Amino acid sequence: MSPLLFKAQQAPVYADGFIQIVVGMSALIVMAIVLKILLVWRNKKREETWGPAQYDHAFSDLTDIKNVNFRYQT
Repeated sequence: MSPLLFKAQQAPVYADGFIQIVVGMSALIVMAIVLKILLVWRNKKREETWGPAQYDHAFSDLTDIKNVNFRYQT
């Protein structure tokens, strides 16, 4: 990735490369926050629908959709 962002003709400052890195990291932070909000929302929805989680099937081979007791760790 670095050869695509930090080009030799921009040396020694590489302003465009650093701007692209900052924009990419900012997008990553925004996506992480959105994911956190989504998972908290899904947990609340599961709590309302099926009540509090019970860990009887914690090690069963079920997906998060099939296991009504599944909760995301946030």
